[in-house]
Amino acid sequence: MALFKKKKKEVSLPEPPIPPATPTTPQIQQIDIEKLRTLKLPEVPSMPEMPEQPAPVKPEVKDLSGLSLPEPEVTPEKQSVETTTEVMPTSEEKPTVKGPIFVKIDRYKEALETIEGINKKLDEINKAIQKVKEVKQKEMDDISKWEKEVEEMKKKLSNVEKILFSKLE
Repeated sequence: MALFKKKKKEVSLPEPPIPPATPTTPQIQQIDIEKLRTLKLPEVPSMPEMPEQPAPVKPEVKDLSGLSLPEPEVTPEKQSVETTTEVMPTSEEKPTVKGPIFVKIDRYKEALETIEGINKKLDEINKAIQKVKEVKQKEMDDISKWEKEVEEMKKKLSNVEKILFSKLE
């Protein structure tokens, strides 16, 4: 994360050429507003009433849990990678995936690149956090050093006061 960037050099550009003269537009006639208000416009025809729409029909959902699907065939023509994954359970459902999942190689590579990108970003974030911690620790060290110096100055001042006031008595 860069905090400071190089300033870009300003490039002076030559003045643009003067555009050719444009023809003048004709003057618009002034319209009398009172005449417009007195004009009668034709009435808008009324629209016919629309019939009510019937409620949408919901399709029936059949339970297909008892059916078994044939195993997919892997041929050299189809490029795929066999992977096993566990799906993260949500609070509502707890789906589980058992067995191999077939994924196209380009999608698999894309997923790997995405994961690598996320890991790089996380590393950058961790480095930034570490730098912030170092700065904070340095600040705390400086503050404690200043506190010690202030205490030392107080002691010296109290010694000077004792010496001065002891001679007065």
